[in-house]
Amino acid sequence: MHLGSYSSKMKCDDMNDDDHYIPNTNNAHLDLQDFEEELRSMEAENRQLGVSDDDIAENFYHHALGYLNNPPDEPGNDDLICRFLTPKKFLWFVGSKYLRFCATQEFDDPRECSLPEDYDNSVRKILYECSLPASEWDNQVWRKSQQWLVSCWTIFNSYHDDNLIWHKYANGPEGVGITIRYGQLRDCLQKNIEQVDAEGSLKAGRVSYDFPIRLLPFNKRKMFRNEKEVRFACRNFQHTRDFRVDVSGVFKEFGLRFSPDAPEHHVEAAQRIWKECGGAERYQAPEG
Repeated sequence: MHLGSYSSKMKCDDMNDDDHYIPNTNNAHLDLQDFEEELRSMEAENRQLGVSDDDIAENFYHHALGYLNNPPDEPGNDDLICRFLTPKKFLWFVGSKYLRFCATQEFDDPRECSLPEDYDNSVRKILYECSLPASEWDNQVWRKSQQWLVSCWTIFNSYHDDNLIWHKYANGPEGVGITIRYGQLRDCLQKNIEQVDAEGSLKAGRVSYDFPIRLLPFNKRKMFRNEKEVRFACRNFQHTRDFRVDVSGVFKEFGLRFSPDAPEHHVEAAQRIWKECGGAERYQAPEG
């Protein structure tokens, strides 16, 4: 039984006017009976062939991915996206004109690129039925999650910024946001990714904070929904901790965004460095 569904039932039975309980209106879980039957059949076939526990876990993982291959929704080509940078990261960007794709183990969310709860629970259920160790499954999930390199951006659909994002990603008002049109950056990154990625394919689009479930790097828990995130992702076939992409070809298309609380001397210094490095005079500092 899912913890979420149990918790909801318990609360509903005992609820009163002073309960302070907020029900989860999206608590309906997926019906994965067919998926579970397919796993049972797969396990039986693998056993007859003498497949190891580790390989069975990997086969389960790839079978689950077949249900999770929905491409992300893409913003419009002219939609504005922003990457929030600390002062140190901003100086590195203007000096190098490279964007860094990070391995997912560097992200704050420990569930990055893991399977959605319903699928994970179903796999664990079949592993238990078949007396297979869950540790092999845990190792598979962790290893596979590290196969993605991601660049994270925020889409702008409002004049006003989110103060928490400035503090989380830019270390406060003395950070700097770099902005560009989604289509311009996607096309630039695609050309560079083709040279190094074994699949020659860039994955790009909005992060999903709810159903439908998307390709793994494009799902996040709903508690992160205020980030309004757009991602660019590629497969980490070289097993590196990061990957750097040259964006000098579109550097003139970037602009700068400043926190409403940024000190005037900070804005002036960042603009001066930006111009000296060849950046266009394209700035915005929204009011609070």
